[in-house]
Amino acid sequence: MSRKRLATNIAVITALASAGLTGLVAAPSASAASSAGGTIDRSEVISRAKNWYDRNIQYSQTSYASDVDGGHTYRQDCSGFVSMAWHMTTSANTNTLPGYANTVSDKHSLKPGDALNDIGDGHVVLFVKWLDQSAGTFAFYEEANPSIDMEYGTGDVDGGNIAGWPASHYTGLRYKKIGADSPPPPPKHWTLHTLVTTSQRVYHAQRADTGTWTTFGNVEGQSGSIGDIAAVADAGISDDTHVLAVTTDGKLMHAIRYGDGSWSPFRNVEGPVGQLPAAVTDVAAVSIGQELHVAAVAGGKVYHTIRHADGTWDDWGNVYGKTGDAGVASAVSLASLNGELDIAVVVPGTVRNAIRHADGTWTQWGNVEGQAGDTGDPTDVAVAAVDGDLQMIVLSNGGTKYQHTLRHSSDGSWEPFRSLTVTLPAGLTLESVGAARVDDELQATFVTSDGRLLHTIRHSDGSWIDANSKALTGVTGTIVTTADTGTVD
Repeated sequence: MSRKRLATNIAVITALASAGLTGLVAAPSASAASSAGGTIDRSEVISRAKNWYDRNIQYSQTSYASDVDGGHTYRQDCSGFVSMAWHMTTSANTNTLPGYANTVSDKHSLKPGDALNDIGDGHVVLFVKWLDQSAGTFAFYEEANPSIDMEYGTGDVDGGNIAGWPASHYTGLRYKKIGADSPPPPPKHWTLHTLVTTSQRVYHAQRADTGTWTTFGNVEGQSGSIGDIAAVADAGISDDTHVLAVTTDGKLMHAIRYGDGSWSPFRNVEGPVGQLPAAVTDVAAVSIGQELHVAAVAGGKVYHTIRHADGTWDDWGNVYGKTGDAGVASAVSLASLNGELDIAVVVPGTVRNAIRHADGTWTQWGNVEGQAGDTGDPTDVAVAAVDGDLQMIVLSNGGTKYQHTLRHSSDGSWEPFRSLTVTLPAGLTLESVGAARVDDELQATFVTSDGRLLHTIRHSDGSWIDANSKALTGVTGTIVTTADTGTVD
């Protein structure tokens, strides 16, 4: 999961250089629960570590970076990173770090905020969580090396390599000033928000984490009439749901369903963003942090804008001007993965994928079929980032072929396309697909040619539930499209 970039929230303070403080990366000021050298609980250790990961502090054995509260600086290498996470008063090295910790002889008893130290090879990683404790697999943060910098990786305490070195070389360490385990946080409640459209209306329903569905409500009954509907998209930000709707005359409208169930009016996006050179025919949306990213298809090209947390919008940007020409686009989907924007478009005969990095630069288009195999003639696509991987569902051959693939973040490789007859009956004709990450699982909805809404879930172990048909109570007319997003309170 290499991220060789600087996150947008890093400010390199040039005044420091004139003051003689070169090689120092500053952090936004924030209050710390612990004091340097004092007792610290495990959740704060992980939070401090994640701050450096989110800022992608560059590896250096000579430079120093501030911690999250800006109160102390630490050497930007592996042991300096662990020293920072533990909120020590100094930057230890792999030889001296054990003096600040107790040995954890049984590596299967490691807890979040502990460390695995390899004195012989000179490397240390911070233990984040168990993936499967009985199997010994876990996740870790590390300040890796000058080529990779901050990294989130996985390993096995029982064998293989951890961050490039044999697992047997590592010793478990528990900081002597780690506090008592904090009580578990209250459970988060995830909700799937599904939109469906008829030719004239857009409707909204929710699926709670208990599996129960609400009835469908007429969005225009809450946010105002906008005319006949051609396409929709939604994106969750905290417990708000942003709804984008394309009208049959090519307008792009935006409304918000707030966490308390109230709705804003529909507003024409053209007002704050500007007019596109052609009518909009499809739309996709996703959140990255508190920002809403929107992609629109107009005149066969793809355009991108951002709605910021303060409600302001960026002007439209022509994605093809950054990524190269993918071909005449007919459908688009977005996902947020590791703080970056993944975009998938359907063009004649294939699906293409590109990435917008956090610094605003774009990759060139990649041909998904060239990596995952032939899809046939695609008609719709939906992507979602789940458990660190990009998952993709493609409908092809007039909706009679429906397949799934995923791209691994660890190395960028794609799995082969696999038929979704593992969850959907064979012989269907599907008109539309939506997908979303909901509580670290992939949830997807499909509209059939006879107007039914099917719902399925792909669990983190790769298994699927059998798709089931959802009641369309509250909907008037035959549904033709669907879109999904997840929110958490």
